[in-house]
Amino acid sequence: MEIIKSIIVTLFVMIFTENIALSRSLGTDTIVAVSKNRKSIFGFSAAVTYMCTAANILVWLVERNFRNAADYRTYQPVFYICILCVLYFVTIMLVWKFMGDRIESIRKYIHFAVFNSAVLGTMLLSSVDCRSLHEYVIYGLGSGLGYSLALYLTASVYDRLNSERVPAAFRGYPLIMIYLGILSMAFFGLSGMPLGTF
Repeated sequence: MEIIKSIIVTLFVMIFTENIALSRSLGTDTIVAVSKNRKSIFGFSAAVTYMCTAANILVWLVERNFRNAADYRTYQPVFYICILCVLYFVTIMLVWKFMGDRIESIRKYIHFAVFNSAVLGTMLLSSVDCRSLHEYVIYGLGSGLGYSLALYLTASVYDRLNSERVPAAFRGYPLIMIYLGILSMAFFGLSGMPLGTF
């Protein structure tokens, strides 16, 4: 029962208070690009969630075997980029093998997801915060779901942020960045920052 409670709390924290896109601004450029087309939100969200979770499983394997190596922290980003490359090729091959007729529609999501800064950021942050396999998996899953939430919230107001009623200087990318900033402040309020820390 304690493990289930821990999983739920960790997921809540990763989705809302430590949202990878809103608290760390990782992957916001991709959020802007994907939110233009609402049809691609679900596919891209699923791809990012899969990439974050699968990459974190591989990070756990690397951390478990090489954490105590002499120059591990120096080469850690190189290891993680190699993990992403391996995960990319394995995913493309699996999609081609089992969903060959749909590979053209799925491949674009995989490209955007694996080379997204939110996935690499999740890998780097989880290596600091996590120790066991289930922590890595929950961290990756929560990061992917939090990123999906930020993507959905941005796509739901994209048309309003680009309407003719918005002044031309703010229309599009500038107003989306302001909107994401306001969202991140609202989500930061969920963390319950104590008074007197300023």
